Amino acid sequence: MPVFAANRQYKIEDLQLLLDKCNNILLAVREQRVKPALDDKIILSWNALMNTAYSKAYAATGNTAYRLKAINNMKFLLSAFQTAEGRWQHVWKNDTAKYPAFLDDYAYLIQALLQLSRVTANTEYLVQAKELCEKVITDFSEPDGYFYYTPEQQTDIIVRKKEVYDGATPSGNSVMAQNLLELGLLFDQRDWLERSYQMTKGLGTVAVKYPTSFGVWLAGLYQQITGTKEVVLIGDFENSLSELLSQPLLHSIIMAAPKAIEAFPLLKDKNTDKPLALFLCENYACQQPVFSVNDLLKQLNKDGL
Repeated sequence: MPVFAANRQYKIEDLQLLLDKCNNILLAVREQRVKPALDDKIILSWNALMNTAYSKAYAATGNTAYRLKAINNMKFLLSAFQTAEGRWQHVWKNDTAKYPAFLDDYAYLIQALLQLSRVTANTEYLVQAKELCEKVITDFSEPDGYFYYTPEQQTDIIVRKKEVYDGATPSGNSVMAQNLLELGLLFDQRDWLERSYQMTKGLGTVAVKYPTSFGVWLAGLYQQITGTKEVVLIGDFENSLSELLSQPLLHSIIMAAPKAIEAFPLLKDKNTDKPLALFLCENYACQQPVFSVNDLLKQLNKDGL
């Protein structure tokens, strides 16, 4: 501004007064226009994706602030998006949730609950994930074994569409196939495992032909081909769980508890007289327990994980 004023022989004070006057005129005219709408609604599916990201960030870095964010956000999601009648909704704003939740909302929320259970060892998240999965099966199933995008109770649409392509976000069907696989293993639900296999198998040919549109499906297919490792920690697991989570454990599910819990197949009959025992299993067949994360990693490396 000093150079501009000097070139035109203005005093700085006079130029500033002129600019202020112009700005006030422009602001008065602008105030007469319709202001842009503010889109500040909170979407269930997007928040669930973020929640999964927080859990994975904690697993990779050990930064407990990420885990706390995921826990607090999940408390909000579970309380804000469900009506008094038990119906799940798609958006929340001004203390009100509305519009029936879509398949993506349920699929991403179940995925977030599974990831949060993995990093916290809180089995309540698994129970909630299982209940939501049962609801999806009841309300969204279609004859070919996949899932519609809208629930059966939503009657204000002409045709119930089915989405299977993975785009900027994963399709609800590909995420549900993964959810069914993990929950099927965690709760020994063989019918859910079979449904996951059939869903993935049904898209195997087209997914290989057009891989950029089926990334999540192909990741699930690879897991089904190579198998899923089941890792169980019994005893004083906190430090060891954090250490284990920091490892790139592909195609694995992890459960941890102070002692055996009969309600969960992977935790059933798992007892030890040591401070901590770690079990590596596959299809519920477990190797002899080891007593350090390093020894468990050796088992995993030996098995090619």
